[in-house]
Amino acid sequence: MSEKEDASREISFLEALTERYNPNYEQLKREEEELFFTNSVTKYTKKVEMVGMEKIGRKQSDLHNLVQVSLMDAKVSLIDQDIGDKCPNLKEIDMTRNEWKEWNIVESLGFQTKKLEILTLNGNLMNHIDSPLVLNHLSGLKVLVLNRCQLNWNTIQNVEKSFPLLEELHFCFNNLSSFEDKVEGFNNLHLINLDNNSISDWSQVMRLSKLPSLQKLMISDNAISSVELEEGTEDFSSLKSLSISNNKIDSWTSIDHLNRLKKLDTLRCLSNPIIESHGISLSRQFVIARIKLLNNLNGSAVRPQERFDAEKAFVKWSFSNDSVQNARYLELVTTHGAPQQEKKEAQTLAEDLINVRITDMVGGSETISKKLPSSLMISNFKILCSRLFKLDMSNQRLFLKVSKSSPFVDPIEDDSRNLSYYGVVEDSEFIIENKYPE
Repeated sequence: MSEKEDASREISFLEALTERYNPNYEQLKREEEELFFTNSVTKYTKKVEMVGMEKIGRKQSDLHNLVQVSLMDAKVSLIDQDIGDKCPNLKEIDMTRNEWKEWNIVESLGFQTKKLEILTLNGNLMNHIDSPLVLNHLSGLKVLVLNRCQLNWNTIQNVEKSFPLLEELHFCFNNLSSFEDKVEGFNNLHLINLDNNSISDWSQVMRLSKLPSLQKLMISDNAISSVELEEGTEDFSSLKSLSISNNKIDSWTSIDHLNRLKKLDTLRCLSNPIIESHGISLSRQFVIARIKLLNNLNGSAVRPQERFDAEKAFVKWSFSNDSVQNARYLELVTTHGAPQQEKKEAQTLAEDLINVRITDMVGGSETISKKLPSSLMISNFKILCSRLFKLDMSNQRLFLKVSKSSPFVDPIEDDSRNLSYYGVVEDSEFIIENKYPE
């Protein structure tokens, strides 16, 4: 058969499946013989036990027992009528990049796979659907993956009734910027993944806010610049986890508004301007302090001690930077006390000192503890370090670990700021390293 004829030949699902998963019995027989090891001295023959992927591969080679299959790039264009007989247990199918366009082939696949729960159609440029359509035989689907399909949301909304049990929808890399119309239905949807699209307006995200079961929303790598939620809102009533990294959020007001979500306990928000402008460690403190229910931030658990330190530092920073009208600040002063009151009560400078540790990594990891005023400028702090360790600070870099519970160490770049600005609290640690390591 010529290459041209081979390229135009229609390939069925079972044909592609057999080619990838059905065993070559002659080859298996030879492999089985090789699985016996004979000791040259004792002449004792022993069977070698298969482990790991070998054993999985043998199990997968039995089509009748197949549960999960991938026919990525298999160029399948026909759905056999006896898939259900030969593969009755299929629950997960990956049909990435099979050049599908028509939804009827998806419907046919659903008819032949009664137990299908997870379907991946990545890279298939499916036709848009402009009016409501029910795709029969897909009612058991729980996870649908439609990344890089060049689809609009209107198509998804129009086939919504086809998937009454759908729990997860992955819709990445579709250049989605708006939902065109209101989002309805999807009553069992727990997770929506809209990463790597073109959403810039938070009002578009709000169209998802009435989904009753939505617990996890992923909207990283878009172009969102702000988050706006009403005080006392009932929107996103079930939302527990939000991923909003790699957007354009540039103010703490947006983070404050996230505190209005009544169940939010998990957040990813890296690589936004407001986070990068304050450094990972200080920003982490601020985010933890501003969102009261947060117990996991950027993949790292928030421990009780870290929350306590973060809230104390945030209260002090807010007071020092005239941010005392912040709603979360007003809430936290009832727990930690107001710095203004502490200052009025302070009779001596010693009562306003913070004990910090300073570690010299240039000269041999020596650590010195010092009590310093929170108003001390970083420029003056560097002069102190040069005297303590006999160092030329112009050749060194200064880093800060805000608390023992913090896993992060951030560079201190602005000499015109004071210790309070960087969130320095009792037992914070400054680390001095060589700017030009050998």
